[in-house]
Amino acid sequence: MRASRAKKLIETWSIMKDKLTDKYVPTSYLDCLLDEWRRFTQCTNSAKDYVAQFDEFLIRCSTFGTKNSTQIFSRFRADLIEKLRTELLAQGFIELEKAYALI
Repeated sequence: MRASRAKKLIETWSIMKDKLTDKYVPTSYLDCLLDEWRRFTQCTNSAKDYVAQFDEFLIRCSTFGTKNSTQIFSRFRADLIEKLRTELLAQGFIELEKAYALI
C-alpha cells in the first residue's frame, strides 16, 4: 500500500514504532508524562513503592525513546530521600538494578 503511494517501505521495527508514535501519540501526552516523571520524588512513599512507581515511569517513558543508563540512574538517585541517596553514594552503586536490590 505504501509503495502504491510512492512512500518508502517500513523495513524495521524501530521505524514502525516511530511512525506509529508520530501518528497516534500526541506530543503533549509525552510532554505531560515526562513532566510528571520529573516532579516525581520518593517524599513520603516507602522505598518499595518508590521503586515500583519509578519503574513504571521508566517503562512508560522508554517506549518513546530511552535515555542512557547513567541519566536514568541519576534521576532515580536524585529523587530518593537523603538517607537512601547517601547510602547509594557510599556503596558506590551506579547500576539501577543494584540500587533496586539495596532499597
